[in-house]
Amino acid sequence: MLFPANRPLNRASNRVHTEAAGDSKKRGMGTTLVALLVIGTQAFMIYVGDSRIYLLRDGVLEQLTEDHTVRNELVKKKKMSREQVEKIAQKNAITRAVGVYEHVEPDTLVLDLVAGDRFLLCSDGLCGYFEEDLETLGRLLSNPDADTATRKLIDAANEQGGKDNITAVIVTVGDVTARDATRAKHLQLQREMLARMPLFRPLNDREILRVLQVTDVTSFKNGERIITEGETGEELYIVLSGQVKVSRGGADLASFKPGDHFGEMALVRSQPRSATVTSDGESELMLIRRTEFFEILRKEHQLAVKLLWQFLGVLSDRLAETSRELGVAKSELAAEDITNEIFEDDEEDRKTLILPAEPE
Repeated sequence: MLFPANRPLNRASNRVHTEAAGDSKKRGMGTTLVALLVIGTQAFMIYVGDSRIYLLRDGVLEQLTEDHTVRNELVKKKKMSREQVEKIAQKNAITRAVGVYEHVEPDTLVLDLVAGDRFLLCSDGLCGYFEEDLETLGRLLSNPDADTATRKLIDAANEQGGKDNITAVIVTVGDVTARDATRAKHLQLQREMLARMPLFRPLNDREILRVLQVTDVTSFKNGERIITEGETGEELYIVLSGQVKVSRGGADLASFKPGDHFGEMALVRSQPRSATVTSDGESELMLIRRTEFFEILRKEHQLAVKLLWQFLGVLSDRLAETSRELGVAKSELAAEDITNEIFEDDEEDRKTLILPAEPE
């Protein structure tokens, strides 16, 4: 699911920029932003600049946002090595901020929630002191009382220098000690399935999460048809649990188990399905639709390059396999037909009995 976050943020950026343009003392002013909106079982995030959002889930701390800084942009685009980037004087300069320009391009992320999830929204004045010590950051963040955790985090940053603005907001889904092992395992399984697929294998953790936000999960009953031969479709399917069977012209061809995928060509072109796929017992499938896949390609240019490159690889593998199968078929057709030799002796030994005509 995607959400239209650009419009209100750009209104804010325009107002800050207009204020700065009218006062020379405020020229060039701007701000970073991280925001979190929790609706039901989903968290919607938007961010600009180098402030961050962290997620603490089942004792594991993960940075969900990525910094919009010179350092991160150069490393991400592989323009320089990390060692070279560290020598740049302006490596911490922010590449995107609210108000510096009339318009700003934020990044967004949607995450499925689990009971006990805890988010930390913070400025770089806080997270900068824990860059090399995420274990301490996770430990302080895991304090059951959110107010105490916030105070301890700010105190720790001040004790190490406190040279910049220190801002921290903690958001907890229910009780931080709560556990929903079944849901957490299910969400982690979806993430691992995507990461193992050839199409998504080169993606980093944040990019996998970006693809997950346009991924739906659907259950099928035994014998229920998923796709039909000859019909057009726009979904890629990934088997999450159970098993499905593939058939063409009524003949069974193969079975797909967890981790297998089918229908990926529907993401890039509209054409009739080449086979029918039916659920063999109860099954659960992940699916990605073409329209939402295209939305990622339009908005996430670097991610789009990775995905399209992997698509080329998948298509090349398919072409190579087809060529191999055609080569085998051609060899079989060109093989010498020895049927007559096998049955030659039978022809010589075969006797023909001619019954005498009955007397008239």
